[in-house]
Amino acid sequence: LTGRLWLTLDLMRRAAPGFLVRTGDGRILEPRLPVSEAARQLMGYVALGAPLDSVRALTARTRDAATASEPLREAVAVRDGVLMEPLMLAFPLDGPLSVSRAPGREDLWLPIQKAALRHDSAAVRSGMASLAATRGPLMPGELSTPLVYQDAWLYLAIGDSANAVRTLDRSLDNFSALGPFLLDYAQDAAFLVRMMSLRATLASRMGDPATARHWAGAVVALWDHADPELQPAVSAMRTLAEPPGR
Repeated sequence: LTGRLWLTLDLMRRAAPGFLVRTGDGRILEPRLPVSEAARQLMGYVALGAPLDSVRALTARTRDAATASEPLREAVAVRDGVLMEPLMLAFPLDGPLSVSRAPGREDLWLPIQKAALRHDSAAVRSGMASLAATRGPLMPGELSTPLVYQDAWLYLAIGDSANAVRTLDRSLDNFSALGPFLLDYAQDAAFLVRMMSLRATLASRMGDPATARHWAGAVVALWDHADPELQPAVSAMRTLAEPPGR
């Protein structure tokens, strides 16, 4: 929540023992420690959105760790299982890397992301409609912040800024509905700030400086003392947060 990348990575590593993963065929497995440590740290980098080189390096390290330390019969299933969620959420950072993951039964985003990379707007809209139907009616705050960010980004990928804004505002304008567990998961807390940053950027592009200042100011307040890897994002928000005439 405050942009402490290196502390986040350390906490993710320390939480790796006992980490469970669902494989593509529906089994629940506990990866060996080198695999879960690499995968958890990968999630930390993905959640905070920087740096991209580290996301790519941790993806490769996770794959290598699964090959080297897991029993041969389980290595592929474990590798694909631990990479599914972080690579799904990495789409805004590196689309081709994101869609290189293996398809899983619960990964409903993969075909939509592939369509977005093809600039197939009709397929993205159809996929998003199917995704909404699968979820059913949701109250504001019921969708986790990483998935809100993902949905908004997919709308942006086809140039649908209006739906991206509506998606973000449904959560950002209903903070009290986000639930008591928001800060229990590193990715949920980190993506909340990235949602604010994206909303500020969209407001600026759409000629709404007051909204841009509001959300950019929130990002600066939370990430003002963030680690150096996140400071370029903070600098961009400081510019948007400046009052008129400055």
